Amino acid sequence: MKRDRPEEAIVEFFTAISDSARPPTALEPIARILAHRATGLVADLECLTAMEPDLSRWSNLDIQTLLLAGDNTDSYGRKSIDLLRATLPNADLVMLAGQGHHPDDPAAVAAALSEFFG
Repeated sequence: MKRDRPEEAIVEFFTAISDSARPPTALEPIARILAHRATGLVADLECLTAMEPDLSRWSNLDIQTLLLAGDNTDSYGRKSIDLLRATLPNADLVMLAGQGHHPDDPAAVAAALSEFFG
């Protein structure tokens, strides 16, 4: 990452992990918001891609677990949720309609949490 171009690093990061056909210019608003986190996001991506996750350690978790996902989540996020759901023996998945990885509707998240913890 070039130190003086954090917004470009953010665009490259999201382009690399997304399966969307949207042009990189569509990512510029989020890149401006997250520019201050560019170094950390790049480091996180390097770390995550360098290791093989061992999900088996979670297979004995015997408490009810809530998994939240937006139905507009990218394929990487959907794959992660599917792996967790297959691994956690007592997982409940709630798909938030019209939401992505970072839900825009806090009411949908609040409703799911209220229902789960009821």
